[in-house]
Amino acid sequence: MFKAFNMNKIAATILLFGLCGAAQAQFQSDDEVVAAALNQKKFSQNLGRHHISLGLLGYFKSTSGDFELPGFDLSQGTGQFLNYRYSFDKNIDLAVDVRAWGSEKEVSGISGEIVAGGVGVGLRLNSSNIGERIFPYIQVNAYSTTEEWKLGPFSGRNEDPEIGFGVNGGFEIKLGKLISIPLEANYLYGKPLDDVSGYGFTTGVSFNWGDVN
Repeated sequence: MFKAFNMNKIAATILLFGLCGAAQAQFQSDDEVVAAALNQKKFSQNLGRHHISLGLLGYFKSTSGDFELPGFDLSQGTGQFLNYRYSFDKNIDLAVDVRAWGSEKEVSGISGEIVAGGVGVGLRLNSSNIGERIFPYIQVNAYSTTEEWKLGPFSGRNEDPEIGFGVNGGFEIKLGKLISIPLEANYLYGKPLDDVSGYGFTTGVSFNWGDVN
């Protein structure tokens, strides 16, 4: 019985809070309603202040020819990225960008692998949104590029990173207040050991939060 009393007490408390909340919403002033509508409009015009994006599904093609051997082609592989962006306003973001591509193949029992990419900073320019959900952008980056490869019993990696650069652009498709989907094309240039330059396409997920005035 004591347990039932406590359960009833909890239920009554929850009901009381619910009624209070409903009453507060019912008597919300007209000014607050207008402010909420303006905030909603502002929300629809940008993605927020902070952003973390993960590029999970991607394709990359090396264009240098350095990874195309007779009967052994490592020039095509997967591309991924991870970045954090801070929006100064709805048009300009500062980005910390990590980008990589990799390829592996086995021919006649001989395996080959290549992983290359860079860590750097970039500047993103956001164009005017298309409707309420599509946000075009272009981003330029400067990278410290690295490379590691393996072919049968041989392997190599650069000890000193080299400067490279990259350009990526596309769309963020807003799914909700906190989540959007990036669809982008990208180009990477760098020569840490070999020429790892090439182009790719990537999609993934972005997490957005904070307000941009």
